[in-house]
Amino acid sequence: MFEFEKHPIRYVQPSGNLRDMLLEHPNDPIIITTDDRGECFYEVSCGLAKIKAGEVLDCKQSILEDAIFTDRSAFRDALYDYLKYDFDGSEQELEDAVERKEEEYEPYWRPCVILCVQMYKE
Repeated sequence: MFEFEKHPIRYVQPSGNLRDMLLEHPNDPIIITTDDRGECFYEVSCGLAKIKAGEVLDCKQSILEDAIFTDRSAFRDALYDYLKYDFDGSEQELEDAVERKEEEYEPYWRPCVILCVQMYKE
């Protein structure tokens, strides 16, 4: 793990505002949109939304840049592929290297609620 990777990205945000809103409006429907421009007046509707309790790897990582890992097995697979690229050793040595590298990232897994949305396709 590189030194620059050891800093949280803050994917995990306090949920107080959402919790308060749901308590204030318990009977109102929830409309899920996505906003890729940072402007609240322009939103894109979402076709499918799933919510689940899970965890997120909350640190910078160079394994698969721009990926947000919320699944440990997917992270392990990506880590395996990343290390395998120029690894010179046996399969068992590679597995051992993957396990050691996984342990370095362990402190950065954070519990969270994951809301996954997909945009409508026209």
